[in-house]
Order: sequence, then structure tokens, then C-alpha cells
Amino acid sequence: MLAQLLLPAILTVLLIIPAVRVLARMGKSRWWALFALFPIFGIIVLMWILAYSRWPAQGNVADVFG
Repeated sequence: MLAQLLLPAILTVLLIIPAVRVLARMGKSRWWALFALFPIFGIIVLMWILAYSRWPAQGNVADVFG
């Protein structure tokens, strides 16, 4: 019984933590990471945000590569 609850909780944390870190680097609200909890729809939304949002270093490539 405990294993049935523990495994999904661990997997959820493993999905949310990277999403929170990437969104924080983008300058977006970390609450967007909650979309990772929805299997198909959430991943599509997060990919849409990653693909079409303006990243802080997007305007100046020299800042990224030194």
C-alpha cells in the first residue's frame, strides 16, 4: 500500500524539480511547473512555453558563450 503511494510521489517530484529550475532561469513563474502533473496536456504546454517564450539571454548571444 505504501509503495503504491510512494512511487508516484517520487516520480512527481522528479518531474517538477527540473521544470521549476528551467522556468526560473527563463524568468517565468514557478507555478507553471504544475502543468507537469498532467500527463499529455502538461508536457505540451511546457514545451510550448519553452519554444515560444523569450529567454533572458536570447537577445545577446555573446553573453551566453562568453
